[in-house]
Amino acid sequence: MTGARTTWTLATAPGGALAAFVLTGEIDAALHALGVGPVPIGACPVRTIPGVDDAVISRPSPALAIVTVHAGRAVADAMERALDRAGITEAQSALGVWDSPLDEAPELSELLWRALSAAPSPRAVDLLLDQPRRWAFAGARTPADVGPDPERERALAHLLRPPVIAAVGRSNVGKSTLLNALADQDVALVAPEPGTTRDHVGAALMLDGLTVRWLDTPGLRDDPARAERDAMAIAASEVAAADLVVLVSKPDRAPPAPEHLGVAPDARMVFVATHADERQPVWPADLAICAITGQGLDELARLVRTQLVPERMLTDDRPWRFWMT
Repeated sequence: MTGARTTWTLATAPGGALAAFVLTGEIDAALHALGVGPVPIGACPVRTIPGVDDAVISRPSPALAIVTVHAGRAVADAMERALDRAGITEAQSALGVWDSPLDEAPELSELLWRALSAAPSPRAVDLLLDQPRRWAFAGARTPADVGPDPERERALAHLLRPPVIAAVGRSNVGKSTLLNALADQDVALVAPEPGTTRDHVGAALMLDGLTVRWLDTPGLRDDPARAERDAMAIAASEVAAADLVVLVSKPDRAPPAPEHLGVAPDARMVFVATHADERQPVWPADLAICAITGQGLDELARLVRTQLVPERMLTDDRPWRFWMT
């Protein structure tokens, strides 16, 4: 039993396909009382709540969890009974701002449901579902009531508009193998001969809860054929416009200078050494990986996500002007 230390509110409107129960307070104790295992901060696993349903449980911050189940009446009633048995009480309007944020803020409500219906990233869903609570405590009833925060809005916009990641480097350093490993399928052509990738290849990937568009670009060579030069010229515009550049090289040879790869001097960059199963990098890489064994791939996904959407932007408890993206 969690006593009065944890409360719940229903964040979704009646009649939908899913019901999202927002738990606030001592989350570890609450989840234990509900009969599910611990959920790490930032995770979004599927767990079975005994006697209720399979639920998606997201944990955006230490004191917050969002438990999403099917919205059928029988399941919703069973969930409320399970919460009651666990000692998790329904929250009252602590500040008296409103009883139902979505009912009292129709403009914000419409913006929220539109954003939820199109959100490409799980982390976007977590954050959007927490907005009614944040609006309530901020006293926001219209979009004009939520003040601007340009730096945070630019970062969080990546949750709603998949950012572009460009992987660049010399030929035959493992860029295509890395893309295939991240996608868990053959997306890019892989061969031992330099110059195999003669055009940039793109794939949508999920990296640490963030949907991205990953570009595998042609490798830099000293004597490229004309077709390769043309492909590199076309890819250069994509690299220049990328939200993040991943510079890839083997561990025994540092990558070329970014400007030789078409990377702007002020671009956000991550340096990755491949073939980490063979040797450690002799140059200062941010991360050493092996796409064949999977070594470092989870760490790379988290590094990319935190470069684009820093943790402090996700845990900031203020309302988010998501409609401005």
